Amino acid sequence: MGFAAGRLFLMLKRYEIAWIGAVVVLAFAVSLVWLEREADRFEHARAKREADYISGMIELETLKVAAASRPDVKMSPQDTDAMDFGDGFWSQHRHALVSGALPGDWIELELPRLEPGRYFLTGFFTRSYDYAVIQIRVNNTLIDRRIDLWSTKIENTGPMKLGMIRISGVRDRIRFDVVERNPENNAKTLKFGVDGIKLKRVQLHSNQQGRGARIHSLMKTPFAITEDDLFVVTD
Repeated sequence: MGFAAGRLFLMLKRYEIAWIGAVVVLAFAVSLVWLEREADRFEHARAKREADYISGMIELETLKVAAASRPDVKMSPQDTDAMDFGDGFWSQHRHALVSGALPGDWIELELPRLEPGRYFLTGFFTRSYDYAVIQIRVNNTLIDRRIDLWSTKIENTGPMKLGMIRISGVRDRIRFDVVERNPENNAKTLKFGVDGIKLKRVQLHSNQQGRGARIHSLMKTPFAITEDDLFVVTD
C-alpha cells in the first residue's frame, strides 16, 4: 500500500512539474508574441514619424542649448500626438517647448554647421493659450519682427518668412527672446513652441529690373530683404 502511494505521489509530482513547465513555456511564448508586436508597433511609429517631416527642416528639439537667461528657462521635446494639438501638422509629430519664462528671458541654441553665407530664414511655430510674444536673434543680430504665439487653442503657424540672415560657419547660434505677453495671456509663467526652422542658401539679385540698388542699400539691414529680392534660392 505504501509503495503504491509513493508511486502515485511521484506520478502527481511529475504531472505538476510538467504542468508548471507548460505554463512557463506558454507564458514565455505569449511574452515573445507581445514583444514582437510591440517592436512592430514601435518600428511602424518610428517609420511614420520619419516619413512625416518637413523637408529641409532643422528640428529645433534636436539642437543643443548653449545658454539661457535663467535656470528655470528650459527647452524639451514635446510629442504633439500626446496632447490636444488640434488638426495641424508638426514635423515628426513633435516640437520644442520652451517653458518657465518671463518677459526679458531668453534661450540660445547652437545651429548645425553650415557653409558661410547668406540664408533666408523661415520659422515654424506653435501657438497656445499660455505662449509668449517672442523675437529672434541670429548671431546677436535681432530680427525686427515680434511673433505673437498666443492663441485660445493649440495650433501651428505654418511657415513664417522672417528674412535674410548671415551665417559665419563657426559657432552660429539662434536666440529666442521673450519680449512680452499678449494682454489675453494670464499665465503665471510663459511658454512658446517652435517646430523648427528652414535656412535656404541665397545669392542676391544684383542688376535685374533695377533692384540691385535697393538690395545694396539694404545690406546693412538684411532682415528687410524679402524673397522677392533674391535672385537664386537653393536648398
